[in-house]
Amino acid sequence: MIQIENKEHLERILNENSAVVMDFYADWCGPCKQLIPTLEKVSEDEKYKGIAFCKINVDENEELSTSYGIRSIPTIKYIKKSEVIKTTLGIQTAKAIMTTLEEIM
Repeated sequence: MIQIENKEHLERILNENSAVVMDFYADWCGPCKQLIPTLEKVSEDEKYKGIAFCKINVDENEELSTSYGIRSIPTIKYIKKSEVIKTTLGIQTAKAIMTTLEEIM
């Protein structure tokens, strides 16, 4: 997974990839810590190699969190061609994530 450092970094990822999964998290968030290994496992699946998986620390990237309307974490934003297609809140199972990925591919 790609650790997003700032707005410019995210813009570059969005411009270079037609599909992006953004995980908004915080280091102190228990559910976030549970979700990251699930996302990492899904991101390693050959079927999704054309999708960029990113994680964005809300404490270090307040501007991005605000611009994407993040009010609770973990939040996953599914992006296709720079447009938010779907948003999920809370812990997601690998199956739920894969189902959403199938919808946006």
